Amino acid sequence: MNSKNFAFNSIPVLFNSFAVFLFGALALTVSSGYTYGPVLLLIPALGYLAVRPYPHLNSQDKLLITALLMYFAMGVVTNLVHHLPSNAYDNFSRFLLAVPVLFLLLRFPVKPIFLWSGIAIGAIGAAVIAVLDFYVHGEDRAGGHNNPIQFGDIAMLFACLLLVGFAWAKQTSKPMMMLFLLGITGGVFASFLSGSRGGWLALPVAFGFFYVANDFYKNTKRSLVFMSGLVCLIAVFYLLQKSGFLQMRFQEAMSDMQQYTQTQNANTSLGIRLTLWHCGLSLFAQHPLLGWGSMANYVSATGDSSAVFLRFNHFHNDFLDALAKRGLVGGLALCTLYALPGLLFYRQLRHCARSVKPFAQAGLMLVLATLVFGLTQSFFSHSSGVMMYVFMLVILWAQVRSPVAAKT
Repeated sequence: MNSKNFAFNSIPVLFNSFAVFLFGALALTVSSGYTYGPVLLLIPALGYLAVRPYPHLNSQDKLLITALLMYFAMGVVTNLVHHLPSNAYDNFSRFLLAVPVLFLLLRFPVKPIFLWSGIAIGAIGAAVIAVLDFYVHGEDRAGGHNNPIQFGDIAMLFACLLLVGFAWAKQTSKPMMMLFLLGITGGVFASFLSGSRGGWLALPVAFGFFYVANDFYKNTKRSLVFMSGLVCLIAVFYLLQKSGFLQMRFQEAMSDMQQYTQTQNANTSLGIRLTLWHCGLSLFAQHPLLGWGSMANYVSATGDSSAVFLRFNHFHNDFLDALAKRGLVGGLALCTLYALPGLLFYRQLRHCARSVKPFAQAGLMLVLATLVFGLTQSFFSHSSGVMMYVFMLVILWAQVRSPVAAKT
């Protein structure tokens, strides 16, 4: 490659790398921080659609794009059927806009150090924000510039991505390993201070995935290193519990369940969720094919003035939310959005080069963690959840697909 071609290619690579760094670093530390990186990627990505050459797309790329477009199309069709307002198209449009971003990243792959550093700094920044919220400002739950559930879930997602991608840091340098460890600890710490109990379920999934994917059970020394890291995180957990906060959150969950089962008191955090899930199933049963479109549509059509429908606009569960609002069509599209990328990353994990495995592991972890979050939260009802899933998805897939991406 001559110097002119090198200069031409290096500029968009550095630009894309910087945008991806901002995506992770700013996601939880500034207001709407998760939008800056994707917007910077989207601007040249839309321009790239008008030029050639496009990157070569293999069958797996096309399957991933199909999952994104299928979810977008489902949103458009059901919105039209239910006559929803223009803002109902906002979150669904992100799945369409991610496609040209994928084209751009396949053509000009990101330097891995920018991706991982951004996630690690974002997780550490989340911990700083959480400490300020909880210990300085006296908030009951840390939330930063987001609501506590989304804040805690995304912080935990960052910790999980760093955990399964730790092999990359180990291959790179000791300072990078230290940055990863700080990021993992910071992400878990921020999630704990957010009090988002549903997000904590992703942590054992990440540890189990990490242990099995890296074959630690076949090597005593590596198993000991893994257990040492686990002990460190348990120590953090213990310190938080000793402060009374985690103990209080667990006791609240037990109390909520007891009140719901014994006195039918649904006016608690857990009781409200159980009520919402029951209502979601009921609404789906009434309109199983295309759902109701929105809670407002249901209230308008039936006159149901139950407090739960006036207070919430989602069902605190992505699957029930899709089924109740968009019926089987929405449920199928959501399952495809999880299943196809998950299977593609799993296939890459089995057959890709060792240097690419951390990215494939992170991609599969992204799918698994988001699925876990969606069990107790309507993660995709919030722009932060949609942006984090769809753009991190195409970023990680481009890393897996590009040989250049495996180099620092």
